[in-house]
Amino acid sequence: MIEESRFDLGDRKVEKHYLFLYEETEKGTIRLTSCDLPPDVPREILNLRQDDLAVDYASITLSPRFQPLELVEKDGEYTGSNVSLFGPGLLFHFALRVTPTELHVTERLERDGETVAGYSTPVVYRRVEQARP
Repeated sequence: MIEESRFDLGDRKVEKHYLFLYEETEKGTIRLTSCDLPPDVPREILNLRQDDLAVDYASITLSPRFQPLELVEKDGEYTGSNVSLFGPGLLFHFALRVTPTELHVTERLERDGETVAGYSTPVVYRRVEQARP
């Protein structure tokens, strides 16, 4: 799955592109893993507006920095959280809650115990049904 994120940091805007693998485990949970493109392929090609997107599957590797997130189902909702070490003193806290109508995402980057980006409260995305023509 391709994820495109855009951040407005006031003095600058940042656009990030990610490639995620979702897979069912033997335990019946869903594992989310971050993938890396080969070094010669720019991340900017992960663009949902690009109709001719093609990357050799065999050249994609799992990210060594991102700890896989395991989503556990309970009462029709999937939840999970993890912490990844992105560098010395740099921790990434990540949590998801997926319901039939909402996606709750919490992302916080912490350096030496201090939050440098993100929030401890989730951003909530609500599903909106659209009428079909």
